[in-house]
Amino acid sequence: MQNDSMPGPEDAEDSSDELAPRDGVLALYGYGIKILVERGQLLVMDGVGAARRRGRFAKATHGLRRLIVVGHTGYVSLDALAWCDRLNISITVLDSNDAHPCFGSFPRRTDDARLRRAQARAAAAPVGLAIARDLLGVKLAGQAALLRDRLQYFEAANAVEDLAEALGAAATIGEARQLEAAAAVCYWQAWISRPETAIRFARKDLSLVPDHWRRFDGRRSVLASANGNRRAERPVNAILNFCYSLAEAEALRACLLVGLDPGLGLVHLDATNRAFMALDLMEPIRPEVETYVLELIAQHTFRSSDFAENADGHVRLLPPFKRSNSRRHCRCGARRSAPGWRRWLMPWVRRLAASTRPPLHLRALTCAAPRIGCGSARPEPVLSRSSPPRRPFRNSVQAVGRSCRLIERAWNAERSSSGLPINAVQTAGP
Repeated sequence: MQNDSMPGPEDAEDSSDELAPRDGVLALYGYGIKILVERGQLLVMDGVGAARRRGRFAKATHGLRRLIVVGHTGYVSLDALAWCDRLNISITVLDSNDAHPCFGSFPRRTDDARLRRAQARAAAAPVGLAIARDLLGVKLAGQAALLRDRLQYFEAANAVEDLAEALGAAATIGEARQLEAAAAVCYWQAWISRPETAIRFARKDLSLVPDHWRRFDGRRSVLASANGNRRAERPVNAILNFCYSLAEAEALRACLLVGLDPGLGLVHLDATNRAFMALDLMEPIRPEVETYVLELIAQHTFRSSDFAENADGHVRLLPPFKRSNSRRHCRCGARRSAPGWRRWLMPWVRRLAASTRPPLHLRALTCAAPRIGCGSARPEPVLSRSSPPRRPFRNSVQAVGRSCRLIERAWNAERSSSGLPINAVQTAGP
């Protein structure tokens, strides 16, 4: 397999020597990546071999919100970190092998120990169960809609919907987690050997790729420890892992913006070196990521040079495919990569922060909310109970509203039992 690739005609925008952001996102890939400050301007360089790209950005007209770096070698200067921090530009470095976020520089907006303490206690309180039900319920509803609308697999869609309904009656977070795991088995089983999940390679490259690259055979990787899904051995899983990593980086940044601790999750079990609250917040938007991947597979003819296979069979993405999907417009016309996923994450993050935040601090959160988003605000649809909506993973307001009202009652009950005055909990957003 090739380890490097040159851009093709469809990637003419990436073959330019000049780097420019799209939707505020600039993706850097290759070897010898440099991010530094020169004469008061941010200078960035990336590329492979002699195919180098560079960009220079002034403080007033930079147009940057995210720098996403996927590379083996290079450096970021201290001056560049300070330059980006002052101008509210986040830097995310993804591991080049499994695309897992391994470094992030995120300008923080909120640092409240009271919020983190309340977040830590939420897992053992009724509010934690309510939040877990909402997060997982919206995810399962979205995946059921995807099975029905995209894959036309009605039996599996009904099974996932039944599990989503049972999730509403879960008595503990552990029970909710088990129901979600059962739904995941059913969901990913429905992807196996489907034409919609099969990678289409150019005819001249068919003899260059292994047979198992052209089909999806489950999320579990034979190369990962503990039967996990890291270190994918198939291109579809490599694309899913990369897109999930972009969404995780956005969720991590969102947590820090509102003051949540990214490591204190509710749904995911505690472990070292993972941002489990960020992973919890990703749950409602996972169907959006998976829809994006299915549309990409349907619309794109891949080349063998889009992927590389390591010595152990681990498949990873290569440029310009990886670079373009960090900030691309899906050819169906909808923005579905990092900028779009950020917009779907923020309502969840603001409401989760509001659910445990002391009342006095909620006013600061509400005032800071316009600065958190990017671009024009998206209207938040209302979740309908009469019939499953076409894209239910977007319709989260009523579910989160019920959670916030439950939190308000729990907060007032706790303060009343302690002899403290009762304050109404305010929630961010409409």
